[in-house]
Amino acid sequence: MFEHQQIYHKIAYGDTLYSLAKKYNTTVPDILHANDRIDPYNLQIGSTIHIVPGHPIVPEPMHTPAQSNDMLSHNQPMHNNSSHSEDINHHSEPTNEHSEPHNNCISKTEFDLSKQMRLFWSQHVYWTRLLIISIVDELKDTDYATKRVLKTAPDIASLFTPYYGPQVTELLTKLLTEHLVVGKNLIVAAHEKNAANVEKYNREWYENADKIANAFSRVNPTYYNEEAVREMFYRHLDLTKEELSYRLSQNYAEDVEAFNKVEHEAMMMADFFVDGIVSQFPNRF
Repeated sequence: MFEHQQIYHKIAYGDTLYSLAKKYNTTVPDILHANDRIDPYNLQIGSTIHIVPGHPIVPEPMHTPAQSNDMLSHNQPMHNNSSHSEDINHHSEPTNEHSEPHNNCISKTEFDLSKQMRLFWSQHVYWTRLLIISIVDELKDTDYATKRVLKTAPDIASLFTPYYGPQVTELLTKLLTEHLVVGKNLIVAAHEKNAANVEKYNREWYENADKIANAFSRVNPTYYNEEAVREMFYRHLDLTKEELSYRLSQNYAEDVEAFNKVEHEAMMMADFFVDGIVSQFPNRF
């Protein structure tokens, strides 16, 4: 039934590498080999992993001792960290290991969308970080870093085009570009110790986040709840300012740790947006 073809599995509550290996008749080392960047002790709900199933698992007769129903003893949840781990697209309970694999699988279309969304959001925060470093350390590549980080705005917005159309894409591009421009102005003001401009651009940054939250809530009010999106973007801004603060004070160890938080949050944001699209347009996935 599985034909040894690669599938994409979305991590749900209760998943462990052991339970997935049993479910798909493979091994934990094989799963790790196919997913060299995952942390086996911190599986992220909503993220996707590659699995190459073995032959189908055929349940033993009910009386066979080795095939008891007490399989959850090996299926305790890892310490997953996701701010939207109980949304409508995720299973709230572990699935039985003999259930059909497609119950927890995602389509290639969803996998590709998730991959691109995560890529563009990771580029967004990585180039923002490089821009912070360029401005604070007064490097000569600031203009080039600025140009590159601005490209992430239309890149992210373009992923919504097939579902919401060009007008929404244009609006999102405008708002995300404003998010980046105001952010750069805030970085410059902080570096120059211009308190008045820091206050001005800080206010404008959060006002822009309000507009972004409103825009998303209008296209998908059920999943992109305005308050939830606002809170998510506020946290994105807070973490970026924390990163900037440590860079300005030359506390490089904390600076790196702060960016780790920024990166993790960005991946959660990417997954949030993908889940919203899939929730609204399930027949397209």
